[in-house]
Amino acid sequence: VDAGTARAFILKMDENGEVYPRRIWGYFADDEDENCVFDPTENGMEGHKVVIEDLATGNTYYYTSSDSAGLYSAEVDSTQFLVSAYPVNPYWESCQPDTLLDFSGGADSIRVDFPLQKVVECPFLEVDVSTGILRRCFSTIYYVRYCNTGTAPATDVYVDIWHDPYQSYVSSSIPGNYLGGRHWRFPIGDVPFGDCGDFTLELYLDCDSTVLGQTHCVEAHIYPDSFCLQNGQWSGANVEVNGVCHPDSVDLVIKNTGTAPNSVPLEYVIIEDN
Repeated sequence: VDAGTARAFILKMDENGEVYPRRIWGYFADDEDENCVFDPTENGMEGHKVVIEDLATGNTYYYTSSDSAGLYSAEVDSTQFLVSAYPVNPYWESCQPDTLLDFSGGADSIRVDFPLQKVVECPFLEVDVSTGILRRCFSTIYYVRYCNTGTAPATDVYVDIWHDPYQSYVSSSIPGNYLGGRHWRFPIGDVPFGDCGDFTLELYLDCDSTVLGQTHCVEAHIYPDSFCLQNGQWSGANVEVNGVCHPDSVDLVIKNTGTAPNSVPLEYVIIEDN
């Protein structure tokens, strides 16, 4: 550690209070020179997933993803693992194959980098909208976050939002255009690949026409939303997962909103309280 600087780290404990003794970590980066080697001058890539399978027990999986610098890290408590990369969308592929790791020699940390190469030059835009608890007769702040996880810049980007019929627009942190009904459009401009941004939206929830416990929905869609891979590389399926919390349970819905069935069976994972 350089003089005058500090480093933070986390000690993760299992259910018995024992510190996890080992760590798997590394970087996702844009492999610009396509040599399949991580170069510190290459840009780190955010949001790419890592799955770590515990081969010693055969039934334990660890999941993590890369941060804004491209760094991922997971604390583990066994000896043999299979580490696999899952790029955030099909426009990227990892040139690092699934990797076997063995801690039986006494190592306490092993690094595995995942240089990513472009399958196609194309933007891939995503948007998410979220908020906290809604209260009748009060305004609520919604947080809208968008990212270009593709391989090329996106131009003339805009986000369309439809608020609930029991809500009314109050304000937003960026200018929006009212398109009638419950529909608003927010111009974003150009978004470089690997870049993210956000804005807020304030909506008022009506008093007289609502009841306690009622669900109110806000929908966001980002454009342009064209898909660049050839049809032969995509079945047309678009599988989405949504969840709704109740006092004693959680309803999870898996829905195919695409134009065709998925071409291969899919798996899902539920991660509790992590």
